[in-house]
Amino acid sequence: MGYVSLSLAKRVGPSGHVFAFEPVPRNLDLLRTNIENNRLLNIQVFDVAASDRRGETVIRCSDNLSMASLIWHRNDPSSVELIVNTVAIDDLVEAGDLPKPKFVKVDVEGAEGLVLLGMRRTVATAKPVLFIETTDAGRETTWQLLCDLGYRCQAAVTGKWISVFEEYRHSDFLWLPS
Repeated sequence: MGYVSLSLAKRVGPSGHVFAFEPVPRNLDLLRTNIENNRLLNIQVFDVAASDRRGETVIRCSDNLSMASLIWHRNDPSSVELIVNTVAIDDLVEAGDLPKPKFVKVDVEGAEGLVLLGMRRTVATAKPVLFIETTDAGRETTWQLLCDLGYRCQAAVTGKWISVFEEYRHSDFLWLPS
């Protein structure tokens, strides 16, 4: 749990910082254990879900805890529902609880539109590089918001520039400020 956060923390070194968001208690425990086992002091973990507002919401967990989602599993009777706290990144940045980011990775199992709406002002002012796993649930919101902010989209795997919405499908994308 936390492979990307751990990798990024090692990459940025002791003078860099990584901020991770994990709302599912079991995942949170595993993430903190992995951070401790790797002796990383440059990761701060927020035990909330990034979203478009501060509050509470339902997250649904399937058998695979890494696929917990604010959006998916609504019709899955085997999923477990948990009430979790949410936060908008804009609120954390504006309160001084989070610095303006230079790089943001978003992998939130369908809630990427909510996350981007909750950090619109931060993205507009800080102009970070964004690495987003896009799903059908969030693609319209992320496409429109980031195009409106002057970002350009590139397929992370192929490096191909994506200039039309129809090519922006479930996959990983880099969004770069103009």
